[in-house]
Amino acid sequence: MGAAVLSLAAVWFAARGVDRAVLMQTFGHVAWTWVALAALATIVSIVAHAVSWHLGLRGSNTGPVQFRHVLGASWMGKAVGQFVPGPSSELTRMMVIGRHIPGGAGQTGRLVGGLVAQSVFGGAATVLVVGISATVLPLPVDIPGGQLAFLCAVVGLCALGLALTQRCSRARLRRLVPHWVIVRSEPILAGLAVLRPSRLAAKCLALHLVAVSAQLAAMWLMMRGFGLDVPASAPPVLLAAMMIAGVLPATPGAVGVAQAAIVAPLGAAYGVANEIALAFAIGLHAMIASVAVIGGLGALVHQRVTRPQVSLT
Repeated sequence: MGAAVLSLAAVWFAARGVDRAVLMQTFGHVAWTWVALAALATIVSIVAHAVSWHLGLRGSNTGPVQFRHVLGASWMGKAVGQFVPGPSSELTRMMVIGRHIPGGAGQTGRLVGGLVAQSVFGGAATVLVVGISATVLPLPVDIPGGQLAFLCAVVGLCALGLALTQRCSRARLRRLVPHWVIVRSEPILAGLAVLRPSRLAAKCLALHLVAVSAQLAAMWLMMRGFGLDVPASAPPVLLAAMMIAGVLPATPGAVGVAQAAIVAPLGAAYGVANEIALAFAIGLHAMIASVAVIGGLGALVHQRVTRPQVSLT
């Protein structure tokens, strides 16, 4: 109920004062070539996420699994996430990939830990990309302490996370946490092991950096398609706003909240008219949902015609 109220309030905020005729006219002038290129960039982002997850599955000894199954699970999870709120995307990935990994005790825990680790990599990559962009690109607003202070804060936050990861070894956890808790959480810790500083962790982080960069590229290409004349700092600013809005409870696909997170900064910081900003927000959401659904349906067909390797128990 609260999510529905929040989404309705966000829809009202994003659509207030919008001239419907101008809004529809904006859609009539879209350059679809740029939209198609943005869709390709979105596909690159999905594939990069899948490659990172595949590496994580191998690193946590979950078992041999072909990449095509990991990609299919990732795409189906993203498609379901467009329509079902909450952790539906992660649950879908677990159910799909569970058909293709060896069964045994603790496999579900390893999958949970692995997906949490991928979320950590994704958050760290987003913070790094947004932080660096806020340092090297001119922003429409002043940052307290200046851009250099902001970069130092981002670097310090990443260094703190790395230090905590190094200190939270299993030996240390065994001294601090009751034995029965360690035993029950051992599979999850195995999935989280990919977070330990290593070449594998560096590869996963690099792939998520590619994924975030592809998201920014998709956003910039959509801006070109909708004729938005904004500085290069706009995509990172919008990505940060959408990431913050993503933690709020919302309806499926974050409808309303996601649009408000785009319309507000475009209008307040870059002077974009409400009609153009709302049209861009709707177009961006529709493009991402279309890529997710089309790829998800293809992955679903592949799963139906492919014999399961093994079953998750």
